Amino acid sequence: MTGREWWAGAILLCLSCTARAFDYKAVVAQAQALARAPARKAANPVSQGGGHWIRIGGLGDGRTLWVRGTGPLMVTRLGGAARTVRCARVRVITGGPDPAVLLALHGAYFSARPAGGPAGTRAALLWPAAGAPFTHLWVGTGAASLRVYGLLAGPAATGAVRLIVRAKAGVSMAVRMTVFVRNARKISGFFPLRSMYWYGRANHVPAQALYPAAHDADGVLVQTAAHAIWQPLADPWRVRTVRLARRSAHAFGLLQRDRAFNHYESLQARYQDRPSVWVVLRAPVTGHVLLREAPWCQQRNIVVYWHPPRRVVSAVFAAQSTLYWGRRRHRHRGRVMATLMGGDAASGDFKYVIEYQGGRLDRLPVSAVRAHVAVVPHTTVVEDRLERNPYTGGFRQVIQVAPAARRVLHLRAWLSAAGRVVSEIWQYQAAARNDRTGAPLRAHPKAPALYTARASRYAPMPDGRFPPKGGEPFLIHGSCRGSHEQGKAAAREPARPGAARCHRGPGP
Repeated sequence: MTGREWWAGAILLCLSCTARAFDYKAVVAQAQALARAPARKAANPVSQGGGHWIRIGGLGDGRTLWVRGTGPLMVTRLGGAARTVRCARVRVITGGPDPAVLLALHGAYFSARPAGGPAGTRAALLWPAAGAPFTHLWVGTGAASLRVYGLLAGPAATGAVRLIVRAKAGVSMAVRMTVFVRNARKISGFFPLRSMYWYGRANHVPAQALYPAAHDADGVLVQTAAHAIWQPLADPWRVRTVRLARRSAHAFGLLQRDRAFNHYESLQARYQDRPSVWVVLRAPVTGHVLLREAPWCQQRNIVVYWHPPRRVVSAVFAAQSTLYWGRRRHRHRGRVMATLMGGDAASGDFKYVIEYQGGRLDRLPVSAVRAHVAVVPHTTVVEDRLERNPYTGGFRQVIQVAPAARRVLHLRAWLSAAGRVVSEIWQYQAAARNDRTGAPLRAHPKAPALYTARASRYAPMPDGRFPPKGGEPFLIHGSCRGSHEQGKAAAREPARPGAARCHRGPGP
């Protein structure tokens, strides 16, 4: 089948669908038909997104549809006088003096922007997203909502998606998708969120940086059936992939919790106003959440996505979720509001200061709250202190650990009262190298004796023991299809002499 024949067949399918009543089943039928055809390399829309924004028409309730550039994406406005155009970028904007972007789509990524806020984290349907970008889009209106249908086609899969977008206390998207898998090896996960983290309060500010912090999100939160797990983001020395929870995740997201302007000081970037993105899995919910961190020179260097078991992903895979853009708060328990990281260069110890706030913690006395730390056997807890923070009304936990030489650092911390967990589980995982210099971590001279003396003080994690057994994903370098043994082998890898890292220029 030639390229001209493929486009002709796609256009005929579009015309047949717009001629009759359009629904989600019609898009699924198109995706199934494309899955039978030979796979074609997806076009790159990045170089085709220039030009001016063009208004296509209104969508009711003050909403307007805009397109930009010339590219492989075909956009059809449903209802009334249907119109189809080819473009590279799509936006749906609300009216009023402070408009909100209900949908911004480019290639395989889409996002939303609440009223008055800047753009931030983007979302996609598959990871890697280049395996199945959007090729067709149908935009219409529903009852107090925006209804969008999309067709995906690429070398990894074809698929159909329906987005029901509502603007209320932010922007919410109800996602329903059906994927016809062409090559399962090219699909690592679903519902990926892609963001940027350069530096912040938690780690070192680069030399000559103009602003004190620069990031779209400062942590990732994973909600399981029993607990909420929070891990602060970092700018690592090299690409690493970490599994965030042992049990199946019900929801996850990249959150921007630090909203103080004096922590960023950028009037143009407005990092303090970047929206948080929260993904609630509807069906199925069996699977894990993986976090991929890369050096900042790759710009959007943070990706978190849902990784279902292989037995769930079949030739035809269907899933549903709901995405939320905005300042969504989680009031279920005490939140981790800030993390400060430091250490001692002489001994190799690492020190972490964790700030808890909200939930029941604000009403509990210090005597009723107990701090917990869980570490892997080759890590020694040198200090574990809990105190009340009179300036925030919450609690501060100070942890000092001494990891063994050339070992993976993995620790968790949480607060409990009356035998129940009353805070999010703070988690940090890192390779056995300094994230700023790439140098191997030094061993503490008294690590074995300290661990033997203090091991009985620290209870196991509330969601299970660790380290994981062999063959279970733990800390993986460069791939999500690894094991704990692969992570340990990567940690034992000697440092390359004179290894150069990405250039770090001045602040944004």
